[in-house]
Amino acid sequence: MYFSFTPNNDLREIQTQIYNMTRNDKFNPSIYTPHISIHTDKDYNKIIEMKNKIMQDFEPFTISFDKIGLFEIYPAKKVL
Repeated sequence: MYFSFTPNNDLREIQTQIYNMTRNDKFNPSIYTPHISIHTDKDYNKIIEMKNKIMQDFEPFTISFDKIGLFEIYPAKKVL
C-alpha cells in the first residue's frame, strides 16, 4: 500500500540532505513524492510475521485519505 502526504520543512530538510549525499534523482526534493509504502506479500505467513512485528510498537492513530493505489515493485508498476 502507498500513502502520500504533504511534507513539512523538517522533512524537506532531511530529503535535501539525503539528496546531497546520494545525488540520486530518485531522492531529489524538487521531484520526490513524499510517501509511505507498506509492504505486503503473497505469502500469508510473511504477512502475519510482519503484522506481529509492527504490532509490537504500534500506537493507534486516525488517518484520512482520498486515494489508494496498489503497486507491484521491482520494477514498479501500478496494479490497481
